[in-house]
Amino acid sequence: KAFVRNSDGTEKDSMVIPYIVNKSNAKELAGDEVIEIVPAITVNIEKIKDNTVLVTATGAINEDMQFAWYIYNGEEKEPVFKSKYSNEPSVSYIAKEKGAYYAKLFVKESGKKHKYKSEVEII
Repeated sequence: KAFVRNSDGTEKDSMVIPYIVNKSNAKELAGDEVIEIVPAITVNIEKIKDNTVLVTATGAINEDMQFAWYIYNGEEKEPVFKSKYSNEPSVSYIAKEKGAYYAKLFVKESGKKHKYKSEVEII
């Protein structure tokens, strides 16, 4: 959010300006208040066959990242599928039963871990 101030320091006007923050410009924009840069990654889940879903990560992906996928069916606490960390930003899963599936993605990069979640796909 950008502010225009009066000469006495009070806010005159403000507006939201879209700006992409990355590792190279974060300190410039926020100063020493930057604690962590979280990569902008989206997890997509889509039904590609009757009982198969394809889960992909898109966005700020680079070759240093490692991905681990957990796929869930509905409100179950335990995932129906878990992968080990690998360089693959996608995974497919053949569902054993109908349900509302979603995925959690765990990303490791430079010793840091980040977690993302997909929307739900009905199979």
